[in-house]
Amino acid sequence: MHTLITELRPEKNAGGLVAELTQHVKNRHLPEGMTVSFQIEGNQTLSVKEDQGLLRIIQEALNNVVKHAYATKVNLRLHMAQPYWIEIEDNGQGFNLEQAQKSGHLGLASMRERADEISWKLSIQSSPGVGTQIRVEKMYPVDERS
Repeated sequence: MHTLITELRPEKNAGGLVAELTQHVKNRHLPEGMTVSFQIEGNQTLSVKEDQGLLRIIQEALNNVVKHAYATKVNLRLHMAQPYWIEIEDNGQGFNLEQAQKSGHLGLASMRERADEISWKLSIQSSPGVGTQIRVEKMYPVDERS
């Protein structure tokens, strides 16, 4: 219970998203044979709210991989410069996205809600037998992107 409460506290931001994510993966029990790789491009910082929202999205995505995907590889790609984006991709069994959304899986809905809260766009690509890719992109006003 203490771990859950600690992870849910939004004011925590020890070192930003990359540091917290690295620590989370290091402390996370992964199934035997599963590897998680990081690719980080850029070194810009985000707001505390964005860091926390993205961390929770990535944590939920990793939870889903561990519980359901039967994957051996997970690639985390963070583009920490404009345009900001994050991808979580696994080589697992994939799933039918339409069926999962209709069945009311809270994890997918939670990731969407968290992305909306920080004004980022979440997209999910998956189908049975081909793994899953989750991409979260920062949305910009038209005049801010130049």
